[in-house]
Amino acid sequence: MELSFLQEKEIAIAQAHGLSEQQIRLLSNGKLNYLQMAVLREAMEQGTDMKTVRKAARPKLSPEDMAELISHPEQMNRPARQPVHVLPLILITLFACLLFGIWKYTVYLRRDRLELRSEEITLLCGDVFQPSQYILRYPQSDALFLPEGFTAQIPENRIAVYRTASGDQKILRIRIYDKQKPVIRITETPDPEHCMDGVLSAHDNADGELMDYVSCRVEGGRIVYSVSDSSGNLTEVSCTYKEENEEV
Repeated sequence: MELSFLQEKEIAIAQAHGLSEQQIRLLSNGKLNYLQMAVLREAMEQGTDMKTVRKAARPKLSPEDMAELISHPEQMNRPARQPVHVLPLILITLFACLLFGIWKYTVYLRRDRLELRSEEITLLCGDVFQPSQYILRYPQSDALFLPEGFTAQIPENRIAVYRTASGDQKILRIRIYDKQKPVIRITETPDPEHCMDGVLSAHDNADGELMDYVSCRVEGGRIVYSVSDSSGNLTEVSCTYKEENEEV
């Protein structure tokens, strides 16, 4: 059996201290740990007879019991002390703690907590955000702090934070859209070669002036003007035009 580093160290010490080959063979049987080997080695160095040392060399004995038996040979015939199985006790304790923790966590989850009806909502420009409408439940014994209400005016993304005095917190994400299309005003007789000159105004209730975003194209006798706002609402208007050589 291969010896560990500490066991080999005990053998080396025994050799250095001049123990006999018979004594070293007793130490190097591989069944004793290095602490037990140290007790037996010290006993042999002090002149204890091999019969006593051999009787004490029981792998199931602790180093302390070995030393006691060597000091009191009359106790050699008593049964070896049964080792205390600590690992099962540790595992049982850990399992009990785990069960208790699971029970506590289950109780924590079942208690009333702050909860919203949704994590995200959509509003249109002009809608009023009323914070209390989006609460599903909360602890009645706990103070609740609501975010401020507001009227949606422009397309944007916002967040509303709900809190309780105990530290619970929920966030509601609010996406605001504008469904109203922008308005384009054009002249009655635009020039197809300079179609942008025919744009009088382009305006959106949420985005304001959109003149810089208007585009125009000529399609078979018609000029089509188009513009989109930041919410993706598209407006197109068109008008006919007469070629210069067209007879009136």
